Amino acid sequence: MGQKVNPIIFRKNNSNELWKSNFYGKTNEESSYYLFQSLAIRKYLNTLFEKYGLILNSCFIKRSSSIMIINLTFYASTKVKIKNLNSYSKILKIKSFLRGRSLKKNQQVKYDSLKEILKNKTNSSLDTHFHGVLNTDINEKSFKTKIVESLLSYTGSSKIILNVENIQSNLLAQLKSKSKYKKVIQRLSIYSREPFFKEAIEIFVLLSKKIGTAKLLARFIALQIQTMKRHNNFLTFLKRTVFIFNLLENCGFQGLKILISGRFNNAPRGSSRLIQYGRIPLQSIDTKIDYYQTEAFTPSGVFGVKVWICLK
Repeated sequence: MGQKVNPIIFRKNNSNELWKSNFYGKTNEESSYYLFQSLAIRKYLNTLFEKYGLILNSCFIKRSSSIMIINLTFYASTKVKIKNLNSYSKILKIKSFLRGRSLKKNQQVKYDSLKEILKNKTNSSLDTHFHGVLNTDINEKSFKTKIVESLLSYTGSSKIILNVENIQSNLLAQLKSKSKYKKVIQRLSIYSREPFFKEAIEIFVLLSKKIGTAKLLARFIALQIQTMKRHNNFLTFLKRTVFIFNLLENCGFQGLKILISGRFNNAPRGSSRLIQYGRIPLQSIDTKIDYYQTEAFTPSGVFGVKVWICLK
């Protein structure tokens, strides 16, 4: 059974596991309304941050009737460029309609209103790349205030506290100073000229320190698949990197599993590639498993990416 269900939901009875969204509704309708709003906020914050080269690492939302607290951690990337998915929207709407999962009109209005509010609030001052905006406190504050203003008008809360943190602080200095990471870079020096090499090493270092999450790795893989046409070189690099980091002492995870499905190299038929090293016991509830599932939209079709991380 552990192989067929979401491993995070399977372990939520454990007192050590925390929900990523905490809210209390007086009635069933109010709690479902809060749930829909939190899903809409998460979905658009992911696309908004990735538009400016940022990958969300974690997003925790705590909400009461009048106050909302949002804690965000992100990874700043110079290579990530999100693609325009308008061409795929009609196909996805037809598939959801055929499966009977089309949204109601009221729900579409609520999500579209949030999308338009955030567009109007943010696009006026964020024409430049956000990676450069982080160097100045004024622009970062204006970015946060515009998001807070848009969420205030959307949710109706009286106060919103937004905490944003970059997880890359002092990471490059540790890569140069610590010998174990130097050896990793030397063993993977064949791929040093690849555009994904530097950021992939940084993300795996964050995973080994229990700072990065499965969401960060899954979104990074999905965004890389969107930009490249040939996938074999990237997949062999992932396989070697997972194997080398799993052998390191004091590594933050016991095992790591990556499953990618799609039409690799624009093949006529889809296939699946599995990368797994270490110990990942999905059926034992006491183990800490971090899991995330995402999609990558490419001209040759939709790729599915799943990541399991067994933490120590």
